[in-house]
Amino acid sequence: MEAILQRSRLLPLCILAGVGFLVYVNSLPNSFVWDDGSQIVQNTAIKSFSNLFELFKGSTFSGGGAEELTGSFYRPFVPISYLLNYHVFGLEAWGFRIFQIAFHLFNVILLFFLVEKVFSSRAVAFLAALFFAVHPANVESVAYIASIGEVLFTFFILLAFFAVLKRNMWGFFALTFLGLLAKETAVVILPIVLSYFFIFIKPKVSFYLKFVAGSFGILSLYFFLRMFVGEIPVEKFHLTLMGQASFFERDFTLPFEMFVYLKTLVYPLPLATYQNFLVQSVSDIRFWGSLLFLLLLVFLFIVFLKRQQGESRKLYVFSIGWFALGLAPVSNLALALDMTVAERWLYFPAIGFYVFLSLFIVQVARVLGGAKQKVLIVCVAGILLLFSARTIARNFDWRNNISLYGRDIQYSKNSFELENNYGKALYLAGETKEAELHFQKALALQPNSPHVHNNFGTMLFEEGNYEQAEAEFRKAIELGDLYPAYENVAVVLFERGKLGEAEIFITAALLKFPNNPKLNLILAVLYYNEGKSREEIIPFLSKTLKNDPTNEDAKKLQSLIGP
Repeated sequence: MEAILQRSRLLPLCILAGVGFLVYVNSLPNSFVWDDGSQIVQNTAIKSFSNLFELFKGSTFSGGGAEELTGSFYRPFVPISYLLNYHVFGLEAWGFRIFQIAFHLFNVILLFFLVEKVFSSRAVAFLAALFFAVHPANVESVAYIASIGEVLFTFFILLAFFAVLKRNMWGFFALTFLGLLAKETAVVILPIVLSYFFIFIKPKVSFYLKFVAGSFGILSLYFFLRMFVGEIPVEKFHLTLMGQASFFERDFTLPFEMFVYLKTLVYPLPLATYQNFLVQSVSDIRFWGSLLFLLLLVFLFIVFLKRQQGESRKLYVFSIGWFALGLAPVSNLALALDMTVAERWLYFPAIGFYVFLSLFIVQVARVLGGAKQKVLIVCVAGILLLFSARTIARNFDWRNNISLYGRDIQYSKNSFELENNYGKALYLAGETKEAELHFQKALALQPNSPHVHNNFGTMLFEEGNYEQAEAEFRKAIELGDLYPAYENVAVVLFERGKLGEAEIFITAALLKFPNNPKLNLILAVLYYNEGKSREEIIPFLSKTLKNDPTNEDAKKLQSLIGP
């Protein structure tokens, strides 16, 4: 294998790009799913380049007509990528996925060059990049549009590592900062690069001081933008299982988290969204069983390292360090996250695992030689084929919300978010009875979720139960100030004939969501029905048409009052 790869650099690159595209090509017809709706489809901010600088002033979710995007993350490059895609492809999900797959392939190629440079082995580089290209754990990062941040931050910090290899530290810090603007977990490149210098280069103390100063500089700039431009504090996810857990419970859960991640890399079955679990006691087998397993792995790794010589030992330590450091920000220790485990969080850390595994396979192949080496190559090729088939199969799960949630709910138990999302998908598909069961289960799991109350209220409204629906919408506003709940209360009041109350409510709501197309349209209709002048109606109708130019009801009203 090594001899074939050495003949041409173009051959491995073509194989990597071709295979990487083939395993994701069946994801192109998939619909917008999960958070794609609120981050892309309903997000009016991404539909005009005039909003470009505004995208640095908020998060990633539609604000429903608020001045800024909402959410708990400061990742301006994510909505900027949506903005670019929208103006090239419109609201075509396949176009967004082409963009995402392309960046995944860029990352595959970058990884190949990076590993070849650091490990001085084209075979190790090719195998590691091939694992990265086809592994099923990456589907959530590559086929799910709203997780573009994973792919983008990895792109920037792989480039940053190249800058390090060129001894261009200014370039390294600049690219790392760009990575932070794609996703905050790009911070992991700082300790990874520090470990690279410590293991391989061993520079003077003055270098480490300069490195710390540079790191402090870009982190300070990032937090300045986040806190004072985006006005997004570091928040805890209070409603999630990990958000409600104590620090000790999160500690007890950590070993099983690591076990699940390792299991996913070795045996990626099943794959699922919303993996929420909590270990509450040291007597739980998931704690001590996983802990013993991890300790055994550490022991075997130490024994293995003692048998390695010089540079080889350093390479193994560095690759495992990459994996461990990459997982640190998503371990739920320093900060409780919205899930216990998520496959998309493996996208960057798993590179260390792929490199470790590839280095080991190439070493074993060199020792075996002859027929045994060919058997090993066939076995590895078989594993890669199985991984590719699993990736293709998982892409089909992401066809639409019904297929995704309906399949994953079999494995992700006790997730109020999954129950809620599946209920909403079923309701939109006309399966109201089954939808109600999932909404009720979601409320039982988490009665303080505003999204569940709003979705349940929407279903009640369609059934004609206006009074109870309004109560659910107002509960959603009380719990989370959701803009869809404000829209829904306005609609209920309008339908119930409480026009005066509706006008007062909408006028107050527009102080929070001044550009909300639905609220502005309802108020414009109310004014029209009251016989108010065109000049009084136009300001509200104009905002609707500006933010929702295809709205047929707004166009009809415009034709009635004149241009």
